[in-house]
Formats: sequence, structure tokens, C-alpha cells
Amino acid sequence: MNFKKIFLYLVLAVSIVSFSWIDKAEAQGAYRFVRSPEFDTFDFEANLDKITSDEKILSAVKLLKDTHAIASYKRILGKNPTSKAMRIEFKDLAKIDSIYENFAGLVRMKNGRIYIYVNKEHKDAPNEALAALLAGLSVHCDSIDSVNEQIFAWSLEGNLWDYFLYENPGLELFDNKLVKRENAIRKLYIASPLDVNYIIRLVRMSDAYNKLEIDSPGYSKAELENKIRILYNIYRATQKARTAGY
Repeated sequence: MNFKKIFLYLVLAVSIVSFSWIDKAEAQGAYRFVRSPEFDTFDFEANLDKITSDEKILSAVKLLKDTHAIASYKRILGKNPTSKAMRIEFKDLAKIDSIYENFAGLVRMKNGRIYIYVNKEHKDAPNEALAALLAGLSVHCDSIDSVNEQIFAWSLEGNLWDYFLYENPGLELFDNKLVKRENAIRKLYIASPLDVNYIIRLVRMSDAYNKLEIDSPGYSKAELENKIRILYNIYRATQKARTAGY
């Protein structure tokens, strides 16, 4: 496995960067979430029709329910600091700003709601690849981003894509831009699943993230290590299943 080539692909090909963008005023603390009283009790699945009108996106979101990324499923449906379902749509990201033309996706906050914009060029991607991308993007669900948060987002993405490949190995062979992205992130993840060292190096060397704070609420060093450990245990179980042939 040529990790130097993988790093070059990930760093130089802007199209495989998923970036959580937050308005300057929000980053400075002008935006504050207030959790509604029903945050832990309301029926999140009642919000499915509020996510999108696009059947492909909806199918990808539903895939998350039956995976270990169910937390991402719940975040998208409203179990996030806004207590509102995220809105997801395909979009020409260049219309937001030309610098986003080749990005895989953006996360934005508008009027107290989280919006995920997926590059419209990924409309033909397999649902599983789209689900992996959305799982990672949905991690960015508050007004404070950090290096550790992005490390976890990519680790989750690579881990979940590995699980989808266990379920359907043929997905890896699709000649598709988003699949190539997921394959690259997965390779970095499985090269060091216990400490995700390669993903850490990638995030820290990226201009998109190296200006962020190292940690944020829920993503201290200890919290990140615990989340990565949980992913590792899932990865190890998947590997055992592969070896056993079932």
C-alpha cells in the first residue's frame, strides 16, 4: 500500500475534502443553540420528510439506521443541539463560492438549522458512499469545529465505508469520484485503526483545518481517544467476520 500516493491524492485533490464551514460570527460565539425540552424524548423519525425531497439522499440516510453509525442517523433527524432535522441537498457548491467547486460537501448553519450541501457531481454515487459521507459531515452539528472533531469525522467515514465493503465488496470497484474518496479515506483508516495516525497527520497538515482549535466540546483528547477506541472495536469485529467467512 503506497501511503505517500494516498496522502498526495487526499491533500492535492480538493474534491475529496469534506469541510465544515461556519460563519465568522458563529465561530466567535454570536450564535448559541438552546436545546428544546423534548430533545431526548421526541420521535426523531417523524422528521424524515423534513430532511430532503430527494429520494437518493433519503435512501442514503436510511442506510445509517442499521449500522453502527446510528448516532449520525439520529443527529441528522434532529438529535443535535438545534433539535431540528438537518436539511440535505445536492448543490453546485461553486455557486456558494468558487473555492468550494470540488469539495465533497459543506455544512452550514442558517436560521438555527443545519444544512448539509453535497456536491451535485455525486448524484450518481452508490447510496453507501453517500451514506458514509453524510455520516462524517453530520458530526459537525454545532457552531464550534476543531481538529479533533475532523479527525473523528474522517475516522467514522473510513470505518463505515469499510463496513459497507464487508457487506458488499464490489462497491470498492465503482468508477466513481465519491467512491474513490471513500476508498482513500478507508485505506488511511485501516492502516492505523487503533490510533488513526495517518488520518491525524492528514488533518493536521491540511490548510482547511490547521487553523482550528485542537479540541472542542465533546472532542477533548480523552474523548476523541475513546471514540476512536469504540470504532476500533467495531472494525476488529468486522475483520473477524471477514476472516470467518460470514
